[in-house]
Amino acid sequence: MNSVLKSIELQDDCVTKHIEEDRGILTDIKKLAGKFEKPEEYIRFFLNIQEFLFLYAIFEDIIKDLVREHKEDPKLQINEKKIVSELIVVLKTKEIFSEFVSSLKEKSCEVITTEYQLLDMWTYFTQLRHLYAHSAGMVTSPFLNNINKIQDKVTIFENKNMEWKYYLDESELPIFDFDFKENEIYQLKDYQLHFFRNLVVCIMETIDLVWEKQE
Repeated sequence: MNSVLKSIELQDDCVTKHIEEDRGILTDIKKLAGKFEKPEEYIRFFLNIQEFLFLYAIFEDIIKDLVREHKEDPKLQINEKKIVSELIVVLKTKEIFSEFVSSLKEKSCEVITTEYQLLDMWTYFTQLRHLYAHSAGMVTSPFLNNINKIQDKVTIFENKNMEWKYYLDESELPIFDFDFKENEIYQLKDYQLHFFRNLVVCIMETIDLVWEKQE
């Protein structure tokens, strides 16, 4: 177990610097690992959140660059919560938003049909991003307050065609899970990560499609 932890420590500085963010949450990697019964559970937890945060950051940077280029302001500061809303503004300004939504609806097998659904999905995953970036997955009271505000909005997606290229079965639902318990670690499921990975790919492919047509 110690050798595994040492290997993980060398891989990811953002997790291994034993960050204390004055939030009352312990993020020391060794003590965090002690909350898992088996080493493989912790490794799976670590790898999932590492990939999730990586995908989130890549998507965030791409959209920020797109918005900054459109607004001709390379130093423009954009909060991660507003990434998708800023994207929507750009698409509307370029008069390609309607085509974007139509194409996204088709690509997502009608899981996403409106800008509000897209915004709600992004809000959910942004809250998960904060959970892992700020408290290493330990559920806090502020997180619960924020995530519960959108529960009614996103649970409606579970009634849609959640297969959406993901080959999910009933045991892998809901994607938008709200089974959070304060002061306990929330483990991102493999199929949630799979969904998020395909979500950002779907959005990027749709942007490319409508952008090329506009040019």
